[in-house]
Amino acid sequence: MTHKSQNLTHWSVLADWEPSSTSPRLKALHESKTGPGGDLAGMVRGMDRPTLQFRLKEVEDLVRRVEENIHFQRQMIATLDRGGHDVKAARMFLRRLEAKQAKHVADGDRLFKELANRF
Repeated sequence: MTHKSQNLTHWSVLADWEPSSTSPRLKALHESKTGPGGDLAGMVRGMDRPTLQFRLKEVEDLVRRVEENIHFQRQMIATLDRGGHDVKAARMFLRRLEAKQAKHVADGDRLFKELANRF
């Protein structure tokens, strides 16, 4: 018996979606949060201490939320797999979440180092 694929992935999987270069409006929105090119490193240099602390708190909150999403996604994959459903798309979303998490952790490390070195 074959099962149809079900998309039981959590909506928050797409919450950290990065705009493609084909969407100038979405790219501008993303850059307004991270700096030109979407790179936090370039933006950090001009920040004062309170701003760096605020951004570090934001990144820490984001890391926590994405970790919750990763946990949820793993549960969804297990549920789909137990039911005999196709888990290919769910695993793809999990890989995307894990990649985003690595980027957020690196951003947090960069902010923390900048705070420690500068102040």
